[in-house]
Amino acid sequence: MQITNEFKKYALIYAIGAVFYPIIEILYSGRTHWTMSIAGGICFVFVYIINFHFSNFIICCALSALAITLTEFDFGMIVNYYLKLDVWNYSFYPFNFMGQICLVYSCLWLLLSVPMYFMCYFLRKKLR
Repeated sequence: MQITNEFKKYALIYAIGAVFYPIIEILYSGRTHWTMSIAGGICFVFVYIINFHFSNFIICCALSALAITLTEFDFGMIVNYYLKLDVWNYSFYPFNFMGQICLVYSCLWLLLSVPMYFMCYFLRKKLR
């Protein structure tokens, strides 16, 4: 079975997210969890796809922040709620939902979507 260039491209994009997401967490809070590598890879693939399909900068950043927030919620439900690993708990933040996501971090994802937009643009040019 031959691995297609498209698969290789998305594997690289996943790997970039899987590396950078936990690094950002470590720089921000001083710790991370291995599951955040999986979440980071998935998030960056979503962000790349969003940036591929939408040309408007503001829409791309807003949809990217939403995709990251929803991925965080999904992972929170699996990792924290079902597996009881207690990796994070946002219950003490205002405007949180089930302690898994909150408005503060959604705004942070929006800010981080700005450099990701440009990174996706660069990758799109290089990975043709």
